[in-house]
Amino acid sequence: MSKDLVAIHVGSGDSMATFYSSKTYLCDVSRIFHNALMGSFREAAEGVLCLPDDDPVSFRHIFQILKSSSPSPHPFRTISKGQRCEMITDTYLEELAMAWLFADKYDFASCQRKIMLEFTSVVQE
Repeated sequence: MSKDLVAIHVGSGDSMATFYSSKTYLCDVSRIFHNALMGSFREAAEGVLCLPDDDPVSFRHIFQILKSSSPSPHPFRTISKGQRCEMITDTYLEELAMAWLFADKYDFASCQRKIMLEFTSVVQE
């Protein structure tokens, strides 16, 4: 694995997911990740972050924002409002809320703003 590539294990057991990202980029966007990956911690030496208490779906939204500037899209964004399944919308809003908390926990301030914009957009539809 490249010295700049970091493996991020999110969750535990069967729900664990692994994401890969540039160490440099993660350090630029999160003070928390910067401290973990650039300090004298084991994570810095091994190039692996383990976040067993966090939700992989929340991190997927954060990761999507970091890669494309917006959260993972609402699953029924293209279906007209009258046909949209409210249960799916509620689940998506809950995922966004959890992603916002994840972003708050790990100091991804720019992600929090983008999540709130998406949240507001879905609620207003």
